[in-house]
Amino acid sequence: MAELTGKFEGIPLSYIAALIVVVVVAAVATTMVADRLSGNAYSSAYFTLSTLFDAVGVDASTGLLASTPVFSSGFDVLFPLLVIDGIVKIAVLGFLIAGIVELVTNVNIRAKLISMRIHKLKGMVIVCGYTMLAEELCQRMSMRSQPFIIIDKDKAKSEVLMENGYNVVNGDFTSDAVLRESGIATAKAVVFTTESDFNNLLGIVTAHHANSSVKILARAREDSAVSKMHRAGATLCVVPEVLTGLELGNKLMEKAG
Repeated sequence: MAELTGKFEGIPLSYIAALIVVVVVAAVATTMVADRLSGNAYSSAYFTLSTLFDAVGVDASTGLLASTPVFSSGFDVLFPLLVIDGIVKIAVLGFLIAGIVELVTNVNIRAKLISMRIHKLKGMVIVCGYTMLAEELCQRMSMRSQPFIIIDKDKAKSEVLMENGYNVVNGDFTSDAVLRESGIATAKAVVFTTESDFNNLLGIVTAHHANSSVKILARAREDSAVSKMHRAGATLCVVPEVLTGLELGNKLMEKAG
């Protein structure tokens, strides 16, 4: 899902580059010193790998430590290098642990499970924008056991809807990728319920392009937007205020009669 991207964006690339440079420099320096003391390139490389990347630490089986007595001229050079290598190893481990923690804490398990459920749904209705109109619509579909998915870019609102058991995709419904993630390819209908005619119109265009056979229903604020939405691919457009006015007028006429 969109909200799962950029998990490590909080870690500057300069830090990663600096860590790689430090590790490379430490590895080259350790190998050169070990090679000068042992005279064996294979032994030196093995010693470097043990020092920097072995979880246990330096392997004395290389014979390098045994051939470098304490307080000898070779040990005076080797010991500080081993200390530096140890610090580098701690830094690398710390960086890896921080990355794993960052990954785990940023994964929204609930959203992941909802995404898996969405991919199994067929013939659902996609509700774009959770407004008062959408709330009423979702309640009616719930009573009729009609599967539906809600798309809303408000993260806080999406979290609340997820907690209430709704299938929710947090994102912008005018995005082709978000509509695909919401199952537009197998949807029965898409409903645009926001109070922005422009956003609804843009969503209609995107949905019609993603699935030309899906039924598209939209709410319009202005009468002038209805014809535009129909031309963009909408199956039905309504102006709730007009419908409410007509219904109220009919009731008044009934009472007056």
